[in-house]
Amino acid sequence: MERIKIAQSLTLTWDIPNAVRTIPPGTFEVPPLGEFNMMNITTEEEPEQVILVHFSDPLNSKQNMNGLVYFQDQSPLSLAIDKNTIRVTPKTHQIKDQVLIITSGIENRSGNKLGENSEMIVHFQAAPPEVRYTGKGNILPGENQWIVPFEVRNVTEVKITILKIYTNNILQFLQVNNLNGDYEMNRVGKEIYTGNYV
Repeated sequence: MERIKIAQSLTLTWDIPNAVRTIPPGTFEVPPLGEFNMMNITTEEEPEQVILVHFSDPLNSKQNMNGLVYFQDQSPLSLAIDKNTIRVTPKTHQIKDQVLIITSGIENRSGNKLGENSEMIVHFQAAPPEVRYTGKGNILPGENQWIVPFEVRNVTEVKITILKIYTNNILQFLQVNNLNGDYEMNRVGKEIYTGNYV
């Protein structure tokens, strides 16, 4: 849709029931040519938290962004310009809503400034609880102590259970599992340790 000298509306509808939709249906305002506005913000949670601030015009990629976009509570973030979007990446994982300040000093490619500050409430979703084994391979018998590396997210306590597969049961274990398997463990092994880690 070509921008012209008067404001327009663009309505998107979908008539394919199961289509993959990256843009939801709805009506979008298209500002007139020559009017530089902040249009909207969107957030992404994975693989990292990112706020995308969209503008009506391509931005001046050479402008110094220090202090032009920031969280009201001064939480650190990094900024990057990509055409008509500012990519805002929090430097620490956010678990509560934040107020994002977009200042009037942001310039488009023609050197025109926004003209007014905007405050937007950004809703962050707490990541689901997760415990993940970060090592490679399997834990095999040995003479030394073994370290089992794992990562946790949004978890306050982890319960660890260690099962030992007896040497004479290895073939029975491999009948229904590969080395990484855990099917029917009670038939071939015994619990030798259980502990909670905070």
